[in-house]
Amino acid sequence: GFGFGLTHKAPWPRKGHEIDRGADALEAHGIPVPDRIPRLPLMTPERSVAARLLGRGPVVAIHVGAGNAVKRWMPDRFAAVAAALSRRARVAVLAGPDEVITGAQVARVVPRGRLIDLRGKLTLGQMAAVIARADVFIGTDGGAGHVAAAVGAPSVIVFSGTSLASEWAPRGRRVTVLERQVPCKPCHSTWCPYGQECLRRVSVADVLAATTRLLNKSQSPRRAA
Repeated sequence: GFGFGLTHKAPWPRKGHEIDRGADALEAHGIPVPDRIPRLPLMTPERSVAARLLGRGPVVAIHVGAGNAVKRWMPDRFAAVAAALSRRARVAVLAGPDEVITGAQVARVVPRGRLIDLRGKLTLGQMAAVIARADVFIGTDGGAGHVAAAVGAPSVIVFSGTSLASEWAPRGRRVTVLERQVPCKPCHSTWCPYGQECLRRVSVADVLAATTRLLNKSQSPRRAA
């Protein structure tokens, strides 16, 4: 539906990741795209804010939101993950201005002294720097997950049924995508008549296991960079 803005035509594969499809279209016109891993540069002031907010010691960053409500994993499950991980690391709870209430259920279960409540308080650049400094990021099929991948953060993404991870998941070298197949996937919808079965099939234990593996691999020199 956006053909009116195009000046050059190229074959558009029906399958494959959106990054590859766009890159292939460019390469069809002689524009090479040798690196297909997205990268988001961080400014020094943003890194400084993140360092001040997170301090020292292990941190897990959790972003509870997504642009489409049916892509959001259940707040009670995020809360269960946060409570369990708070025994091992401090938990930074992230949320956009419209998702502060959604994140409250997660923030409530983290003990005082283990919570870094950043809901609705960060610019995009500051959020990216916080995620980059955290040992692990946990999020959904939303913008924050793509930011996490682009800053190179070890990430666990709970991917919904609205689209296919093979086409739309955040792409990064340290991204773990948890995706479950259901008969109605991909629905490309903004509402769900089946109680978000695609997301309910991803359990708290699944997310904790994936996060623990990444935490075990986390190295302090990366965080100090």
